[in-house]
Amino acid sequence: MRTKSALLAFGLLTAAILRSGAAFDLPSLVLVLAALLAALTGCTRRQPETVESFTLLPWLLGSLVAVELVWLGLRPESAFLPRDRLSLPPFLAALLIGLLALSYTWKDCPWPRGRFAAVLVVYFALGAWLLTEAAPEPAIDVWHFQQRASACLLRGDNPYTAEYPNPYSHTRFFGEEMVKDGKIQTFPYPPLSLLLVLPGYLAGDVRWSLLLAMVGTAGVLVAVGRQLGLPAGHPAELAAIAFLCNPWGVAVVELAWTEPLLALAASLGVWALASGQRRVVVLALTGVISLKQYGFLLLPAFMASRRVGWKDVARAATLAGLIALPFLVWDPRGFWHGIVEFHFYTPLREDSLSVLAAVAVATGQQFPGWLGLGAAAAVAGWLWRRGAPALAGVALGSAATILAFFVFNRAAHLNYYWLALMFLALAVITAAAEDHGRTVPDPQGDFGGHHR
Repeated sequence: MRTKSALLAFGLLTAAILRSGAAFDLPSLVLVLAALLAALTGCTRRQPETVESFTLLPWLLGSLVAVELVWLGLRPESAFLPRDRLSLPPFLAALLIGLLALSYTWKDCPWPRGRFAAVLVVYFALGAWLLTEAAPEPAIDVWHFQQRASACLLRGDNPYTAEYPNPYSHTRFFGEEMVKDGKIQTFPYPPLSLLLVLPGYLAGDVRWSLLLAMVGTAGVLVAVGRQLGLPAGHPAELAAIAFLCNPWGVAVVELAWTEPLLALAASLGVWALASGQRRVVVLALTGVISLKQYGFLLLPAFMASRRVGWKDVARAATLAGLIALPFLVWDPRGFWHGIVEFHFYTPLREDSLSVLAAVAVATGQQFPGWLGLGAAAAVAGWLWRRGAPALAGVALGSAATILAFFVFNRAAHLNYYWLALMFLALAVITAAAEDHGRTVPDPQGDFGGHHR
């Protein structure tokens, strides 16, 4: 049942993103809510069926990959690529990836492990072309934040007390309290996020770090399946290709959204659980709660697996605190201003793919953003009481939590739904692997129990 639930949720969310790019659209909103319901259904404690009985898995994933690659090759969704002509690099990349994906129908393929690695190389080349040729300087605040904050940190200035350019001709995306004399007054991302994009900045653009994180995440998805016993070339790997080649995924890197960092940390956490690497679990959880302010919402899904206990969370929280401490001591007021206040002052975005945006558009009534937190808390309670102790449950529960949080929030954009899509691709792979019969490390023996 979990394989079908994961695949259904993955398909529904993919359809929503393809339709609207996660911008406000009522049919897309219905699809997101349906994906949330499907993910929650898959989280419950049920006896899974064997993957061998689900013969539609390769056909459904293959069809989805085919649609995405045609779209990616002919018109990748980008803010900067021209729409009046075919761009050769995306076309060639989609063609090569399509041939590699087609090889999954070849049972006696002589290089079963190498083909997915080849997919990653081709996609990285596409991303490199995008960063250097198509969109070298995107006109978005996220990119300016990270570029300037990296420069500030390297020269010894506090990024949380620096001023940042507003690339827009208005201030509708920021609270009035955050803008002074046309300058944004703080840096809104946690310290670890800044530290991890520094290598990309030193290479010329912070997005190099984000591109590597995106490609690395796709690689980890496949590594999780293989760690759980899926053979190289199993059709479930097509879920990772479908996630990577979503035509809107190009825009996630292009616009410098930082969710690829969180995606990499969370997927590494699931890989560590699959392989019994407890120290890596703690490090991955440190990244999960340190890279984005909402990352702590993912903890209940990990704990519901009964392979992560309170001691693991405490260790991760301690490490996260140590990472943030120097920046907090540097200027407590500036740190609070950027990490907390900036987000409280963010106004409702009526272009968001969220229930609150739909209500605002239809009635003019604006509901408070804490409704998203309440929805995520409700999902966490569901996972705590009825979540299945399975790695597929971690992925499905994480996706459900993210979807609930943002679909009932004041701002919900492509980067957030892209992150949920990653968890659903991971859910397809882990559910297929667990249905395949491989057991994971015993939670009582290796991780000290769940301690509900």
